[in-house]
Amino acid sequence: MKTMNSKGYSLIELLAVLGILAIVITSIMSFFIMNTKASKTAQEQLELQHQLQTAVVAVSERLQNAHGIDYTYFDGVATYNIKLDNDLDGVIDQTQSLVFVEASGEIILNGTVICEYISGLMIKPTNAAGAEVDTSTSTNAQISALLSSSKLLLLNINAQVGSSTKSTSTSVYKRNN
Repeated sequence: MKTMNSKGYSLIELLAVLGILAIVITSIMSFFIMNTKASKTAQEQLELQHQLQTAVVAVSERLQNAHGIDYTYFDGVATYNIKLDNDLDGVIDQTQSLVFVEASGEIILNGTVICEYISGLMIKPTNAAGAEVDTSTSTNAQISALLSSSKLLLLNINAQVGSSTKSTSTSVYKRNN
């Protein structure tokens, strides 16, 4: 007990203050931890959205002007050599190499990494009715012929960062078929 003449606090008063302080600090820290996790998730989602948008724009632009597409897949690496007729005169102006490396999740355009965190890239041919053609049992040469002759291509891209995943699909009409 505290007497009128004593200066200071009793042990019970100090323990009570420490207990209250511990409760306040714990609740503040849990708020900061929760905010940090939410911020990290939002940042992952934003990065995925950016990577997907970059990939869709880069790949779609090349596919639109594709005069032919040579496809190869070997050991987790899909390569699309896209023959471009940029001025639409019927003559191939250039060939651009679009490579998807499954192990690193990168899309590489002409030797430059343009996207990361990509977990899947599929360019699928369609038939005359616009339905997707099953290429699961086709050879690289058969897929190349289908991609080159299709007027409409289906582009599917998946991305993943940490526990966040996103995917997008779009149709690309080729101008040179």
